[in-house]
Amino acid sequence: MRAAPPFLCPYCRGELAAAKDAQSCAACGRRYPVLFGIPDLRLSGDRYLDLDADRARAEELDRAATQGARFDELLELYWRKTPGTPASTAVRHVSGVRRGEEESGPILAKLPGGRLLDAGCGAGGSLLAAARSRAFDSLCGIDTALRWLVLARVRLAEAGVEGEVTLAAASIERLPFPDVSFDAVLMRHLLEHVESPEAALQAAGRALAAGGAAGIETFHRWSAAPEPHVGLLGAAWLPRRLQARYVRFRSGNDYSAVRLPSRREIFRAVEKAGLAIEGFVRAPVTAGQREALPRLLKPLAPVHDLLRSSPRLNRAVLSRVGPVLRFVARKKSA
Repeated sequence: MRAAPPFLCPYCRGELAAAKDAQSCAACGRRYPVLFGIPDLRLSGDRYLDLDADRARAEELDRAATQGARFDELLELYWRKTPGTPASTAVRHVSGVRRGEEESGPILAKLPGGRLLDAGCGAGGSLLAAARSRAFDSLCGIDTALRWLVLARVRLAEAGVEGEVTLAAASIERLPFPDVSFDAVLMRHLLEHVESPEAALQAAGRALAAGGAAGIETFHRWSAAPEPHVGLLGAAWLPRRLQARYVRFRSGNDYSAVRLPSRREIFRAVEKAGLAIEGFVRAPVTAGQREALPRLLKPLAPVHDLLRSSPRLNRAVLSRVGPVLRFVARKKSA
């Protein structure tokens, strides 16, 4: 494996000097701690927890891991310790995280080899799939939630590939890497959780080397399927100002930090980022996805696979009303 790109200060873009317990910037004087073996290169918390609360959750997970808890046990523990999340929603999230590796295969297979950045890597399912594929010679994963990176570290360690992946707590908008550092950037289910998909895609474009490609996979607003985070049909179709209140009323879930972008919004942001859509990714319904579907929706899985078997129908139909929009965008030449 090639060495990962060097870390830069997310505030001033100065070079960071690494020590065992911190990364320090000589240019601006900021110091970023290394917590649980993971550099914390954030300027603020994520959209759910501030820095102190997130670090406390990460410490709790790390302590359980030190005491022998395995990844699946930590995942269950995480949702048991997440107040305000209905049990049915926790089950949906646990299932989705566990399926991350198998669901990543189709889009990873369309990306060029070389250095890969998984932006919003979460619990590491895509990084595990990438490591096992042996298609990339450098793997980096970032996420704004340190707690999720502790889960990713344990997951990768259990698979014996922890040493092949560089993890860092960081945001896509404040990437702690030099420009043109990566041959591929993966953004699986990131655009739904950032304040500005346009800013996130522009950052990805800057991170890509000439000819590099971004693999983008996102739930989108006008899908005919139920909203995947909360399982409510039509929740994302409502005016933005009503969505969180409707979801809270119907299911008790906090929907304030989720914003499903529309297909049009995504494509416009891709264009502004200097990327050109190269092709739509055709992915079958996996066994895990089929099992997780509500009983009334299971008969639609064969219909989905029939549509995705045709490149034309996959592009014209599934990319507009299917549950997930998947495509690869290539960085344009200067």
